[in-house]
Amino acid sequence: MLKISKIKPEDLKTLTFNDYKKVVRLLFNGLKKLHKGPEQPVEFVVLTNFEFADKKGKKTMIILPGKQTPEWKKEIKQRLKDNKKNVLVGHCFVSETDGQEEINVMPKQGMAKVAQIQKMGKQMFNMAKLGFKLAAGAAEASNAASASMDQSALEEQQEAKAQTEDSAKAAKKEALKEELKALVDSSKEIKSDFDKVKELAARLKKGESQQTDLSFTQDVVEKVEQFINAFHNSKKPIQERLQGHKDMIAAQLPKLEKLAERLGSQSSGANAADATASLSLEELKAGMEAAKKAVDQLKKELDLDAILASL
Repeated sequence: MLKISKIKPEDLKTLTFNDYKKVVRLLFNGLKKLHKGPEQPVEFVVLTNFEFADKKGKKTMIILPGKQTPEWKKEIKQRLKDNKKNVLVGHCFVSETDGQEEINVMPKQGMAKVAQIQKMGKQMFNMAKLGFKLAAGAAEASNAASASMDQSALEEQQEAKAQTEDSAKAAKKEALKEELKALVDSSKEIKSDFDKVKELAARLKKGESQQTDLSFTQDVVEKVEQFINAFHNSKKPIQERLQGHKDMIAAQLPKLEKLAERLGSQSSGANAADATASLSLEELKAGMEAAKKAVDQLKKELDLDAILASL
């Protein structure tokens, strides 16, 4: 079987016309001897819009009949991807009609025109005393192959698009998970703090406040504010699902701020009753308990998949 062995894809950039003639003459001779008739076809590749290294600016073509090496298959695949209008790939054989030998091509890939190849390659075909034409029935086969390729390309594009969409959806889902987890973890921490606020309120009522109560209350105020800000910066599906829980926690913020004010007044020796006359410790404890229940309910009802499905 004829093989493309005298020229490699990397040689194309420096290939001169004379060097190509030497190679193609050997290939044409091998084609005539080894591949006569449709029963003995061999691969071929034609590259149009080609420039020889010593003929810059002059567009021509090259044909290389013979079994393609892995390197050539890779090169052809890339050229088809870059511009299939400048490539024709398939199988060929030599036939004789009225004493004239002809290269019969059966294209499988590419869109370079046979008429264009005949015109551009006239000099080398004449040199080898060969004609160049489509094999009988090759036009229909080529059209069918082209349609199949177009369908295959469309399916590849659709598959690539689906994979991209799946990746984007997975990334979005992961981002929502992280966002939701941060909010839930924050609400759990606040719930634990609300237990301590209830204990603090009981001590305050008995006049047994501790020195650390003020700094602790200020920390809880900051955590609640951070939770509210994180909620407002979260995605709409999360906001819709957590709105009620956020409102319950946010409703405790004014009470916590009044508690901090009272503790601050007490530590400074000011009249605590005058500073926060409107603060009801019973109301504060009731609010903390309601917020805690909201967080507990959140843990029971939270359904991430349902939230993601609403996107």
